[in-house]
Amino acid sequence: MENRFENQIAVVTGGADGIGRQIAGRLAREGARVTLFDVDAAKAEAACGAFSAEGLTVDARVVDVADDDAVRQALESVASQNGGRLDVVVHCAAIVGPTSTRITDVSIEAFDQASAINLRGTFSITKHALRLMEPRNYGRILLFASIAGKEG
Repeated sequence: MENRFENQIAVVTGGADGIGRQIAGRLAREGARVTLFDVDAAKAEAACGAFSAEGLTVDARVVDVADDDAVRQALESVASQNGGRLDVVVHCAAIVGPTSTRITDVSIEAFDQASAINLRGTFSITKHALRLMEPRNYGRILLFASIAGKEG
């Protein structure tokens, strides 16, 4: 496998499970120093353990992407521990509600939770990552979405 991400500093949100976990592993296998952000500490720890069993080093932080200040602090911490660098951010954190529910049956609380994570979380990750990448004129931000946007 190529080392396309050799010594790149990467953060993957939603990195403890699903596509985020697969992307975190791929980046690590290709040489990136990966930190995964996830709201579920147990899943994050399990993911890091699985990566370690493969001989990969992946760090984890418990971060709720709906919390703007937590996102800012976590990204700043990763960058400061790496000489101010943040090279790649892959945002996969999201929630999917029931896809067969009529809009008239969705509670405002469920809507607010999905909006906080899926919309505001995407905004926060992008805003704070970009602020850290701009001084170096370098960085890559990838934002993932799902079919739930069409089906939900």
